[in-house]
Amino acid sequence: MPTTSFNQLAQQADALHPPQSLHSLLSRLRYPGAAPGTTLPTASFADAAWRLSGPSTTRISFLHYNIWCLRAKIGLKEIVAAAGGVGHFAACLGVSSAEFIGKALEMVGADIGDVCDRIFPPIVEVCGVSVNPLNDACKLVGDCLSLGGYIIEHLSSDLDWLISLFSIPEEVVFELLMQMVAPVLGVFEVSAMEKPVIPERADEIGRRVFAYDLVSLVEAWDQDTRDKILAHGTAQHVEGPTGSLAYKQLQSGILVLSPTRTIENGGGHVYAADGVSRVMPGGCEMSYMFDSDKWANKGVQLTRIPVGFGAIELYSTHVYAGDGGLLSPGPTDAEKIDVRRRQIDELIAFIKATHLPSNVAIVAGDFNIGADTDEYHNLVAAMEQAGFYDLWTVPFDTMKSDGLTDRHGEGDEPIYNDFNTNCKVYRASEAYRQAYDPALATPTMSDDVDYYCDDMQPDDANPTGSRIDYLFMERATAFHGFNLDVSRVRRRAFRSRIRWVVTPGPQDYLSDHIGLETTLFASPRH
Repeated sequence: MPTTSFNQLAQQADALHPPQSLHSLLSRLRYPGAAPGTTLPTASFADAAWRLSGPSTTRISFLHYNIWCLRAKIGLKEIVAAAGGVGHFAACLGVSSAEFIGKALEMVGADIGDVCDRIFPPIVEVCGVSVNPLNDACKLVGDCLSLGGYIIEHLSSDLDWLISLFSIPEEVVFELLMQMVAPVLGVFEVSAMEKPVIPERADEIGRRVFAYDLVSLVEAWDQDTRDKILAHGTAQHVEGPTGSLAYKQLQSGILVLSPTRTIENGGGHVYAADGVSRVMPGGCEMSYMFDSDKWANKGVQLTRIPVGFGAIELYSTHVYAGDGGLLSPGPTDAEKIDVRRRQIDELIAFIKATHLPSNVAIVAGDFNIGADTDEYHNLVAAMEQAGFYDLWTVPFDTMKSDGLTDRHGEGDEPIYNDFNTNCKVYRASEAYRQAYDPALATPTMSDDVDYYCDDMQPDDANPTGSRIDYLFMERATAFHGFNLDVSRVRRRAFRSRIRWVVTPGPQDYLSDHIGLETTLFASPRH
């Protein structure tokens, strides 16, 4: 048996609030057929010592973190590209191709005679008189609007080809489109979605996360952000699935990295259920104008982490949010719930198709499902049926905090820029543990920049935010080739070293989410 004390083992099981009894310590260990938090009659101190600090134990510090690095610009140009071109977009909205090309020629000051000679070249006889009837009739149309109809009838109805043929400038095309679709869609502005100080935050996020053995990030949407994070050291990394729809500006946003271990890309899956359906008057599906999630390739990524006697299988995911788009009506609550339900079905199907029974699986992600909802209970039921449980809910100790993981619930106002209502500062003082002290519970810059949330302290009466980030652990089974034990989940606020004074308010934190941290103990069965 390894030379270790109860206090040393207790500290490994929970660095912030170590278990105070052997019974509590042993309830942290996971056994086949035992409910999480259950102490088996055969469990012993020696067993705990071998599993948590034995010579063959692999200890992995793990972090899940939504880093809030969204940057996208969506306007008419992007929407037209998503629709497959000007012609298809115009047809879907009932815009007349003849009227469009006629007005476009009028806006660029086209000469009718020159246009007719270009598209219907005259056949010249000796006396110099045209005998091409199309050319003759073209020159008699009278104005550019009528010319548009003539061109569509006698040359082509392919609007994109005609725009190219006549070299209509892009600014003219989109100005005219905006005018002509306004009766159907109304006037809308470009949606520029960019969270505050992304490059600066990504740089500091990289500095922080390289302290872990294994990191699962979501909302690392663009390559610049991922590169800034990875620039802080040498790490093996896996990026989430990319999808196949060219118009989607955002990929999965998933980035898994390990500075200390070998990791393997087990493949990914982009959710087919990517948002709501909205059919325009012309009969075309244009949901990407009403649902911002339609511009992303959200999905699930499998990363395998070999531990010598098998592998940990990490499934990283980011589930549908359902924020509105450029136009109304955006997704309804019922539609959001339905899309998320279908994505959860796809997640579980992907796990079943890729999970090796001898390995142990963990699912980590932002599910955009509040833990105080019926939708959460349905999520838990589905995950339980697949063999997983919500790691936060394991009755290791009586936690007084609800474990909220973001600052402000979806659509809630006002926007909060701190976690003061739902993340009290952890302090090692025994006196502080016994009594709530607002002066100590509220963070200050003297808190060594960053701090953990003290889950033994209650949240405020009406805390902002929701618990929407989860770690789901596969139940221990007889098929597993090794033990995988875990410490209690710790919430980490990730306060920034500096304050960024920006809109919508001063940013003191690296994200609008709290990170979920735990320690994994992989040990051989004996």
